[in-house]
Amino acid sequence: MAVFLLWCNIEVLLRLHKYHHKIQEPWPDKLGFIRASWGPLKHIKGLNNDAYNAIFNGPKSLWKRRNEIAHTGKFIEEHDVAHFVEYANFVIDNLNSNLPKREDFLAKKKRSDAQKNRKKK
Repeated sequence: MAVFLLWCNIEVLLRLHKYHHKIQEPWPDKLGFIRASWGPLKHIKGLNNDAYNAIFNGPKSLWKRRNEIAHTGKFIEEHDVAHFVEYANFVIDNLNSNLPKREDFLAKKKRSDAQKNRKKK
């Protein structure tokens, strides 16, 4: 269960980063933007390739294991996922430390809304 919660934390942080990057678009409901070339993940991969691979890359990644748990109800033993904890914490810490502040989100959203309103006139 703890691994599932780690993934949920990562997912929310990824969505916040994506939303800030493309604030004119709606909240990202799909995770199709997750790839090694996307800015925040490119940064993580550059810092710790093992962490990137463990969390995001391949059928044994935390992302894919999470899908197994969520979509099939498969039970996964603790020893099968314990190695994710250190890498997940690294990813969470990195995403948190690079996440824009609330004020930055609000200011960017305000500028974005102002641009939309100017285009409508």
